[in-house]
Amino acid sequence: MEITVGRDRKPTCVKYERILENAVDFLNGGLELLFASNFSSQTAKVAVVSIQTSVELLAKYRMVREAGLQSIVQGKLPSKNLDQAVKEAKFSTLGFGKVLDLVGAIEGLTDDEKRLINELVNIRNDLVHFASEVDPESVKLSCVHILARVLSIFALGEARDIGEMADYRLLLSEQNFNKLINFDPYRAEAVDAALESLDAEKVFKCYMCGNESFCLRASENYFCHCCGFSVVSDAIAFAACDACSSVDRVFFDPLNTTNNMHYGKCMDCEVKQWVWECPDCGSVVSQVDGKARRACTYC
Repeated sequence: MEITVGRDRKPTCVKYERILENAVDFLNGGLELLFASNFSSQTAKVAVVSIQTSVELLAKYRMVREAGLQSIVQGKLPSKNLDQAVKEAKFSTLGFGKVLDLVGAIEGLTDDEKRLINELVNIRNDLVHFASEVDPESVKLSCVHILARVLSIFALGEARDIGEMADYRLLLSEQNFNKLINFDPYRAEAVDAALESLDAEKVFKCYMCGNESFCLRASENYFCHCCGFSVVSDAIAFAACDACSSVDRVFFDPLNTTNNMHYGKCMDCEVKQWVWECPDCGSVVSQVDGKARRACTYC
């Protein structure tokens, strides 16, 4: 199933509607506290509980989308009036540890992802059960590190391989989206997530957010672990820059041609240029706009 939340946050399936709605609300509420100008030890406690709750709900949401509501329920679901039972929560769901194991069996969570998830769970449990104190900056780092990993896995899942040209604004308010994807520790963790992804065949710089976390996945779709942008591989390609010589920095649309050439732009020096494929050797060549078409430099 595709994620169809949008800014009005109204998913199409009533069976997991409330799971996602609550996850999105906890997530945005936690991020508002996390990036507030008056962020303190007190607000950090509320933020970490809110964000960890959203992570747990998103994990359940992933399983329901993947295998149905029964996959996260203890016992059997009612055979009649299921929608009403969901609205009234007339059943018990599995604990987060069990749900995490189920997601891990499907996704293949890395050791780093498990460590980050458990780290946030432990902070949350200490706060709830032992009235612990927290360091605000450590909490902020823990939260953004885990979000760089689990937003793609839990919230999107198979939607990463559809390439619908959507991003994390499906889940986040515009303000939270901009603050999160421009926060340096989050961006750095997104790079690690991209490089460590089991489905990544190559990692590029994202032309939407500028982070080095734009994966070409085994499904032949591009997905950015920072901003969540996805697009089919046929719609974007990369070439070396003729102006600054940076590798794979000129992005262009291979389906849009003018005289067998494609118009592109370098993400590093921002120089616009033409890109073409050599008919003899197949190499992709770029050249600055305004120059006469040159011979292939690779033949």
